[in-house]
Amino acid sequence: MIESAVHIRIIDLPGNSPDLAPMDLAELASLSESEVQRAAAMPPYAKARFIRMRSALREILGDRLGIEPAGVPITINAMGKPYILGSPVHFNISHTADMGLIAVGEKPVGIDIEKQTNRPNMRAIAQRIFHPEELKRIEQTDGVLRQKSFFEIWTRKEAAIKCIGGSVFQGREFSCVGSGHGLVHWENAEMGAVSWRDVNVSSRYAAAVAVQGGAGIRVNIQDI
Repeated sequence: MIESAVHIRIIDLPGNSPDLAPMDLAELASLSESEVQRAAAMPPYAKARFIRMRSALREILGDRLGIEPAGVPITINAMGKPYILGSPVHFNISHTADMGLIAVGEKPVGIDIEKQTNRPNMRAIAQRIFHPEELKRIEQTDGVLRQKSFFEIWTRKEAAIKCIGGSVFQGREFSCVGSGHGLVHWENAEMGAVSWRDVNVSSRYAAAVAVQGGAGIRVNIQDI
């Protein structure tokens, strides 16, 4: 069975600086009118990150489709998942702190990245969102290992949910326990096959990608 190829771009994002760099202003030109309006309502640091991510996304998609970045017809579905109507190109984005990821493939795809930080309410989140099998994995660890396990499972679940265009509240309906890669195990067999794979981008971050289908995932990671 042939693995699904996913191309992942790592995007360096600006910090909490209140000023936009000249490059950010140049990137603004590649955004759609609605994206420019959306950016205008954001605080400065969030605006800079949004512009950087959307500009990079449009550049990548425009290159794939052979059109100008500003002309890429990105649409948002009812669940908030972005897509290009009638196109065989699928994509998804995620960002946290100073790093963003853009995933592009030929099948529906989801990606998530989280900075690994100590969260006092980590156990409470896991009890509310994680499948019992995943919760058991968390309970078997402590300290740094518990934090690592938590973020590994969290990013896998987020990637899977974003892949199908679902909701985080579906978290208890499936599990993503494994080592490095595997299949999503749904309580409802009608959900169909979804593969997941951890993405190694930095020791400070956890990241994962998910693709519809059970053939596994081959990733190609690039920095820009």
